[in-house]
Amino acid sequence: MLRATGIEFFEVPSLDRRQRGTSFKERGGSNFRVDLLVPSADDDYPTVPVPELKAHAQGLPYLAYLLAASQEIPVLSTHGSVMVRVPVPERFAIHKLIVSQLRHKSSSKPEKDLRQAATLIEALVERYPGAIEDAASAVPKRAARHLARAIKALEQHLPPTATTAWDILQAITLAG
Repeated sequence: MLRATGIEFFEVPSLDRRQRGTSFKERGGSNFRVDLLVPSADDDYPTVPVPELKAHAQGLPYLAYLLAASQEIPVLSTHGSVMVRVPVPERFAIHKLIVSQLRHKSSSKPEKDLRQAATLIEALVERYPGAIEDAASAVPKRAARHLARAIKALEQHLPPTATTAWDILQAITLAG
């Protein structure tokens, strides 16, 4: 699929030399990068062979949940534009909360996930009432404990003045 774009990509080597790369980058000075993702069978991030693409992909926990509700948006670049399917923002925010609890604590990614989720949640509760509640109600049962822990961890990232967001998150915690 990447070859069909006409853009010349190369596989980005993994930091772990024993693992195959799961990202592809455009040759030259471009920052354009494509990460191949597949659903993970559990809470881990395995590297999974994808024979039909002659490549490897990164397993992502709860990817099926994330992509179960999506929308098409245009992506613009110097090469033109293309419509792509992306997750709805409320599922993206809830997914960020869940995966923040699955990442290695020595990484900076859990904090980044929590910051991104807090920003999205604060904006969504004002603009799209009910969206966060709907996304949370669809969370797989085995992810509920991760979501509850993440909501507690949001105290550092979501200001206390975001009362509507905190009320919704409290209700989600009590329902879980």
